[in-house]
Amino acid sequence: MSSIHFMLICLILNSVPGSTVYKESSAGCPASQFPLTTYGDTCLQFNFNHTYWGEARNSCLSDGGDLIQIRTRGLQQFLEHYLASQSGEKTGFWIGASDKDNESQWEWISGDKTMGYSNWQDGQGTRAGSHIPDLDLDDCALMRVDYGFKWYDVPCKNKFFKYSYICQYDMDLFYTSFFIFLNHFVHSSPIDNCPPHVSKSDLYTYGDSCLKVHYGNYDWDDARHKCRQEGGDLVEIRESGMQHFLQRVLSHQRSEEDGFWIGATDRDSESHWKWVSSDSNMSYSNWEHGQGPSQSGFFLASGSLEDCALMRVDSGFRWHDYDCSSIFYHYSFICQYDTVHQTTTYETVGAIIG
Repeated sequence: MSSIHFMLICLILNSVPGSTVYKESSAGCPASQFPLTTYGDTCLQFNFNHTYWGEARNSCLSDGGDLIQIRTRGLQQFLEHYLASQSGEKTGFWIGASDKDNESQWEWISGDKTMGYSNWQDGQGTRAGSHIPDLDLDDCALMRVDYGFKWYDVPCKNKFFKYSYICQYDMDLFYTSFFIFLNHFVHSSPIDNCPPHVSKSDLYTYGDSCLKVHYGNYDWDDARHKCRQEGGDLVEIRESGMQHFLQRVLSHQRSEEDGFWIGATDRDSESHWKWVSSDSNMSYSNWEHGQGPSQSGFFLASGSLEDCALMRVDSGFRWHDYDCSSIFYHYSFICQYDTVHQTTTYETVGAIIG
């Protein structure tokens, strides 16, 4: 790294209002007002805002991470040692385990059903006795500081159960994100390479694509028609980089509280989701549990009423399947266009004009 880039990094990190990078954190971690530290190749962020489990997870997801998944005794011991020295939370921290999808089948929120390590208190989680599933609302995991850091199952959303939480981030993602931002800081945006007829308001660039955010109330069919009229199509989120990019961009807007239509559908073959460009190989996806390929349908067993994909803001930007043309499902949407001239290979955020 050149000296000029190092100085720019220092200037930018020190110019973020209200943010502090604690000395035990790595340069690969995000700037934060809360304590940060590292464990292996992950960054851990300790948030002391008391909230529900779902809101805690959405906060982590919006920054490109997720609630912490404590998969080893080593990480558990590290957290116990670290948190024993702080006084910010006396009760507990939300962690990324749940049995929402299948009662008593606890799993990590990444969808990993093999919870090889756990630290449940007796009578909690997988160590709970028999009960009537329909009456059990304790679907989310809490690490209790005041009970020796043992894990407890508690209701995910109840006014009496609001706690701090721990986010986990991949360090490589933040190195990448930071240098994307640094590249934008040093170079001018290639937003002028987007099709000239596309309004520059809420217009961004990612790689060799232009992304236009349209706010309003549209069904999926109308949204796609509008994109195609302008020479593009609904956005196709083919890798985690674009997903995280959109999360960062859209997490700061307030015009859309529900979600954005994206260009995925299973109209041609039920449960076989593909991008609208007819690419049948959806190698990357970000479905919420029970949605997309694993959804059997809300009204009909065939799922024929839920053929179009929506990226939900209030679900941490996870994807959901909805009816494409129902009067009950009208949302904003994102169009994708090819750039006219490609002048850079970096991902950049286009300037917002208007």
